[in-house]
Amino acid sequence: MAVTVVWDTWLKAGAETEGLRLTRQVWSDMRAFEGYVSHDLLIDQDAPGHIIALGRWRSRDDADQVRERYKDSETIRQLTPLLARPRERWITDRGSAGLRLHSPRGRSPHRGVTHLPPRIVFSTGSNASACRKKPRSVGCELSTVPSLSSPRSFSAER
Repeated sequence: MAVTVVWDTWLKAGAETEGLRLTRQVWSDMRAFEGYVSHDLLIDQDAPGHIIALGRWRSRDDADQVRERYKDSETIRQLTPLLARPRERWITDRGSAGLRLHSPRGRSPHRGVTHLPPRIVFSTGSNASACRKKPRSVGCELSTVPSLSSPRSFSAER
């Protein structure tokens, strides 16, 4: 089953440009691996050192094997000292109820939220900060989800 791997990256202040360059290099390199499908890089407009990468893979096994093979690469060695904290990784799949999150420890990173409703999508558009503060404000219904690093501001209620 196809999966999307969500990487939540926070870079140290002053390391944003180099960290983004290296993150782009990581995903450029991913294209050469078996099972890679596509990726998106989302840069938080309110915190330029915050990058969310959405990597799509043919299967979880493909994603896990590539992670294991790539973790000691030169690009990762250069990126690691630029991190404000260790990167977080979630494996997601599209179930009948929406986008399911599988955290590394087997629990949802969103305080009990085990899936996102199917109408909610990721966005870093101009409404992102407004929607984090007022999730039900005009323009937020279909286009914006608060940052993955801010689960307390997320509500799955409809």
